[in-house]
Amino acid sequence: MCLLTNGGRAGRLFDDLFAEILDALWDVAMPPPPEPAAGPVPVDPARYVGRYERYGYRADVTVIGSGEDLQVAITRSGALAAFAPEAVQTMPLLPVSEGVFVARPDTESEWDSYTFYSLDGQGRYLHAGGRATPLRTD
Repeated sequence: MCLLTNGGRAGRLFDDLFAEILDALWDVAMPPPPEPAAGPVPVDPARYVGRYERYGYRADVTVIGSGEDLQVAITRSGALAAFAPEAVQTMPLLPVSEGVFVARPDTESEWDSYTFYSLDGQGRYLHAGGRATPLRTD
C-alpha cells in the first residue's frame, strides 16, 4: 500500500488511514507514533552537530544548554520557502533512542522524527520528513 500526497500533515493522514485499513483487512496494528523517551538516553552530541543541507532545505543541529541538549533550526529556501510559516523554525531535539530524536513546533501536537545515520562510512545523514539530507562537509 502507498499514499501519495503533498502538503499539510500528510503523516497524520497516513497514520489515521492506514491504521484503519490494516486493522480492518489484516488485523494488524500500527506502531505508536514516536515520542521522547520516558527516561534518560545517553547522547553524544558531537555525533549529530552540523549543517545538513539539500535543495530547498537546511537543518542546523547545534548544542544548547549544558552541552548535552540538541536543537535543530530548519530553514527553507527556493520554491519551498513560500510554504514555510516562518523563515527559520528552531526546536529542541529530544532523544528517543541512540540516533533517533523527535521535535515539534510550538503550534503542533504531534512529534516529527529525526534520524541520524551513516552509510558505510561514506557520509552522515539526517532523515526527516521522508527525505535523507547529507551533512555538509565544506
